[in-house]
Amino acid sequence: MTAYLIRMVLCSALFILVYKALLEKQRMHGFNRIYLLAALVLPLLIPLLSFTVEQGTWPTVEEALPDNLVPARAGEQQSFAPAIKTADLPDWLWIGYAVITGCLLLRFTLLLFGVFRTIRRHTVVPSPYAKLVLINSNLVPHSFLHYIFISKAAYAAGQIETEILLHESAHVRQKHSCDILLAELLQVFCWFNPFLLLYRKCLRLNHEFLADAAVVEAGTDPVAYQYLLLGQSGKSGSPMLASRFSYAYAVTKKRLIMITKTSSFRQSLCRQIALIPIMAIAVLLFSARSFAQDTVITPRPVPARVPSTAEGVSQALLDEYAAIVDAAKSAEGKLVFNKFSAGNKKRLETIFLAMSREQQSRQQVMFVPAPPPFTKAMPAKAQLEVWKNAQQYGVWIDDKRVSNAVLGKYKAEDFGHFFVSRLSKNAVNYGRHYYQVDLMTTAYYDTYYRQTLANAKKYYMVIASRRSTGS
Repeated sequence: MTAYLIRMVLCSALFILVYKALLEKQRMHGFNRIYLLAALVLPLLIPLLSFTVEQGTWPTVEEALPDNLVPARAGEQQSFAPAIKTADLPDWLWIGYAVITGCLLLRFTLLLFGVFRTIRRHTVVPSPYAKLVLINSNLVPHSFLHYIFISKAAYAAGQIETEILLHESAHVRQKHSCDILLAELLQVFCWFNPFLLLYRKCLRLNHEFLADAAVVEAGTDPVAYQYLLLGQSGKSGSPMLASRFSYAYAVTKKRLIMITKTSSFRQSLCRQIALIPIMAIAVLLFSARSFAQDTVITPRPVPARVPSTAEGVSQALLDEYAAIVDAAKSAEGKLVFNKFSAGNKKRLETIFLAMSREQQSRQQVMFVPAPPPFTKAMPAKAQLEVWKNAQQYGVWIDDKRVSNAVLGKYKAEDFGHFFVSRLSKNAVNYGRHYYQVDLMTTAYYDTYYRQTLANAKKYYMVIASRRSTGS
């Protein structure tokens, strides 16, 4: 979650900086509006994109033993430590986020309620421009959704200039309120992103450019309209969610310049085309990339075939074998390894090795020879970097679950062996990560190698699990 939020904020920063540098001062207001709206939404989506980058032919290890065999050595129990939430946020931060978001959402709701309450309490008259809401107080004309709010006294006295109504009707017709509502909602839920304030200002200024252009295109003299803007500059008194005619002088100055500004089609086109590689860079920088190996399977050493005889054992020995196994079952009929005494295990091994191959295949308790030791294999430095990705890899060092970040303390030559196994979908940790990386330090591998060679002639008891079949 933390990584997502950081990427989202940085992506917002990139898009608004590009807008300020390339687009804001160009007379292509319709395109700029589309860009700003896309730049509001894309930072939420791009960090969710996931791309897998192949890192060459690195081995992935799979278990070579039959999948219906499970180890049955005393005290051996496979356990999985819970995934370390290195990228999660503490609970107190979530509580703080919820409180602030709740307050902002309440404020936003009250603002909306206030606008509609104003509409209900005042006279609404139709006009060629939009629905006019006649307010009893003196206020700056402004619009919201398909309503234009103006002073009732000024309207009755004919003191509302046609250009102002044309300007506000352009806001209504082009649905600028929808943009403002989107920006405000994002501000409610992503209030921690400081760049949303810039987006909101840029959107409102772009709306004014669009509305001013609509007034001039309707036949209004640009110079006369500029004087009208100057005369209205600095007036205030409209709701926060509304689009209004007059703004502070700094904003009015930009509008005055834009009214008479001309732009080269070729220059505008070049700036628009320049956005394509910028968007591609944003996807590469801020998407969730994962690094994966090519799926070349390197199996573990396959144990030698267990000895058997051609003639097999007698039915009496088979019955003895079954009786020892049944005696180790619980009341529910499940085998309990601890119920096998050392003498019984030795007796079962003796009988099993004397069985024929067909007799062995029908037993629930079986014996397999110890596998040969793994050959020494040192990981590459690049692999250690890839394995730091906790969303894709779970890391075990010397049979202990560790944080992926611990790999930063090791060099490639510190390890004597490694293997990577792909988790099945029913694995305990599937979803927390998708590959398991098992590493042996050099000292651990040396000990493992000596012990494995010492046990080379031993046999291990395994239990063949019952496979369910379905129609």
